[in-house]
Amino acid sequence: MALIHTPTPDSFLDGITRRTVIELAEKRGYEVVERAVMPDEIAKSDEIFLTGTAAEVTPVGAIDDHNFQVGRSPAP
Repeated sequence: MALIHTPTPDSFLDGITRRTVIELAEKRGYEVVERAVMPDEIAKSDEIFLTGTAAEVTPVGAIDDHNFQVGRSPAP
């Protein structure tokens, strides 16, 4: 099963865009896990994206020296 891990919204706004992405992901068969995501876990991720009102859904290509796939993760 394809998983999406997202931080619990305890230090940021649980906005409409975020909620919509979670709802759509679940409808498409992804399991969405809301939990504390630690910085050292990021390098183990296949793909990362950010959500926000102005940013909408924005793929992350790289953080520091780690590159991520953009739009290539398999659908569930």
